[in-house]
Amino acid sequence: MDGGLFATWRHRAPEPWAALVEQQGHGTVEQAALEPREKGREMLLMGLRLTEGIDAGRFAARCGVRLEDAVDRDVLREAVAEGYVVRRDGRLIATAEGRLRLDALLVALVC
Repeated sequence: MDGGLFATWRHRAPEPWAALVEQQGHGTVEQAALEPREKGREMLLMGLRLTEGIDAGRFAARCGVRLEDAVDRDVLREAVAEGYVVRRDGRLIATAEGRLRLDALLVALVC
């Protein structure tokens, strides 16, 4: 792998997963490279769950799209106004209040 982001599928049940690990050394059933837009979506979904949030520069470098272009700008503006997310030092960070509502926020925020 080249350090890119991949979607990976594995068996959920432990028995088939263990059999695959024994057969091929890993439990991966399928793996596919993510397109830039999918990479951005994944980074948003995972990164906003972290207390340090998402670094906009790293996001752009990794996904090939600016962070501002990967979100619904109106929803972002409203989320900032409501105190659910903040922009600080080139990062987008979910506040403690925002993390309580993060599942609903992400559905609306992520394009």
